[in-house]
Amino acid sequence: TRYREDPVRILRAIRIAAKLGFTIDEKTAAPMHYMQTLLLSVPSARLADEFSKMVLSGSAVACMELMNRYDISIPIPLFDVLKRTFGLPFVRKGLERCDARVALGKSISTSFLFAVLLWHEMKEEVAKSTGKTPGQIYEEAAKKVADSYRWDGLQSRYVSDMAIIWKLQPRFLVRSRRAAMKLLQHPRFRATYDFLLLRASSGDASHELADWWTAYEGATDEERLEMSKEAEQQDRKERERLRQERDAEGKEEGAEKDKKKRLRRRKKRFDRSKPSKSEKVPSDKE
Repeated sequence: TRYREDPVRILRAIRIAAKLGFTIDEKTAAPMHYMQTLLLSVPSARLADEFSKMVLSGSAVACMELMNRYDISIPIPLFDVLKRTFGLPFVRKGLERCDARVALGKSISTSFLFAVLLWHEMKEEVAKSTGKTPGQIYEEAAKKVADSYRWDGLQSRYVSDMAIIWKLQPRFLVRSRRAAMKLLQHPRFRATYDFLLLRASSGDASHELADWWTAYEGATDEERLEMSKEAEQQDRKERERLRQERDAEGKEEGAEKDKKKRLRRRKKRFDRSKPSKSEKVPSDKE
């Protein structure tokens, strides 16, 4: 068949059908599933290129739905990640957002899209990181994820920009005047800010934080100064609240440890007061 001549035609059929809203003929669709093994002989760079066309075509969601319907997979790690996370609200919303931009004739940031696709992997690495500060944690995690997928057909500049989007996320939590203004002036602020909004819309970040940055971006210099002052006061109160909670938990843990120690001491005294097995207990007759 035509698929044997070029297995990538399986993926093209999916992409074109999703893009134009066509229904794939039964005779054309029938062999796609069992002949997808032929994709294993295709160079990974070519497969990655076809995958990029799918997710950047403006019909990424429709493509994934057809891939799932016909049970087709692309043998590259990046597709495995998308197939596993496609059902997550964050990934789904990210693909829908990109599709909507294409429909409006707007461009799509490739680095932004891949930052969305690999965000789940990034969060897993953040959870495993041994860094001491949020900056160190995100730096280490971003490097590991970026290095893992650098070979998979992604250009270096896309990988670098993707990592920047991730690494700047914890900086949204610091809203002092100097830190907020520095982040606002960062060359990648727009993509990073859009990423924050996407996280908030899917429950992955605070709506209050996203709303604050939306207001901050559109405010005057005087308004930004006041907003930063208020935010710093709120952040100090929140840090103090968390500190008090930690202290209270520490006291409770200490009290519990003291209680266990007292019980152990009592048990030892009681055990010492009992006659040992070697000792003969006198009977009433004696």
